[in-house]
Amino acid sequence: MRSIRFQFLILVLAAAVVGGFFITRGPLPRMSLGGAVRYCQVEHVRRSIAWGVPVNRPVSDVDTDISLHGPLHDSLSIAAMTGHEHVVLMLLEAGADVNAGAECGSTPLVEALCQGHTDIAAMLMDRGAVLQTCGEYGLTPLHEVVESLCWPQDAGWTLAFWLPHVEESVAFLIARGADVNVGDDEGNTPLHYAAGTSGYMQLSGTTPDRVYRVTEFHRRRMLLLLLLAGADVSVCNGEGKTPLDVAEAAGFRELVTIMREDESRWQDRLHGISDSDYVKHLYSQDWWMQELNELEDLHRRGGNLNAADPSGWSHLHQAARSGNLSAVKFLIEHGADVNVSSPYGFPIYQAAKTPCEDVVRYMIEAGADLRPGCDGRSPHDMAIERGQFWVARLIRQYEKDRFGK
Repeated sequence: MRSIRFQFLILVLAAAVVGGFFITRGPLPRMSLGGAVRYCQVEHVRRSIAWGVPVNRPVSDVDTDISLHGPLHDSLSIAAMTGHEHVVLMLLEAGADVNAGAECGSTPLVEALCQGHTDIAAMLMDRGAVLQTCGEYGLTPLHEVVESLCWPQDAGWTLAFWLPHVEESVAFLIARGADVNVGDDEGNTPLHYAAGTSGYMQLSGTTPDRVYRVTEFHRRRMLLLLLLAGADVSVCNGEGKTPLDVAEAAGFRELVTIMREDESRWQDRLHGISDSDYVKHLYSQDWWMQELNELEDLHRRGGNLNAADPSGWSHLHQAARSGNLSAVKFLIEHGADVNVSSPYGFPIYQAAKTPCEDVVRYMIEAGADLRPGCDGRSPHDMAIERGQFWVARLIRQYEKDRFGK
């Protein structure tokens, strides 16, 4: 009898231990760590870490081809690139390699900066991310960020997809001590990249004139940031060409003028190119018409209007962000999904950040999802954060009509 009681006690204790094990770790994760990070499934990331899934194990079982550098192979780079700060912190605390992928250049730091996530970049550098690491072709993070202005348009993309945060990341790197005169394997400094077009752009068939029309505000400011930080206009690359030569060859006459003038004027020029200039440009009728014409041309050529760039940013995300009602209508009327999913949330999230009530109204009436995203913020929250109170009021009214709250 004692033996039976003893065995029963052992079973109870074992059950308690096993139960405690599951309680402290939670249920087994239902998706891989890479997949959970890719789609910002925070609870699944937490469970994976709790169950001891190696955070530095190569990711190969999800669609990781979300970087403009090619497939990402580690969870931290994916989290940094998609901007999930809380996931980045969880991975770092679990021992993720902050310099993973250095051999090919696509480190978590580079991925964060090329999307403008300077808060994540600061977190990574505070944890030991190396600023001057040279990856593939001898490119430093500063090279990579500057070159992002001239990435190809594989699916008919306008260059605006990669513009908004480039100069912010350049300023961040300069403030952190990046060498503005370091050359890549071919001797090109960041100023060479800022002054002209890259080989990528030539391969994609994009004309320098079109490149400059779309990138002019950011390109000028980025060039001036580099010059004011001490970038040398006389440095020759492996072909014996200076940044001046590169700008002249690309036909960027204004950049040539800037580099040739007295450096005492650079600070005034930088202050003279204000954010309001870019906002006016972004919301101008000429810009909207250009964007619409490009979409119409893409549609005529049989292009996919639902296509997303490597980071998950779709044509509708861009049209919503620029407040282009004509482009938004064209896309939705021709089959674009108003709720196309991406790490950046639904397109309505981008529209909510603008003052364009007509765009927000049209998208909501077309079925835009108003629920909070994986970070807990709703379109209404985003409108409030950006000071778009009339837009927030409009969204709130639709929420009341739709959800009765």
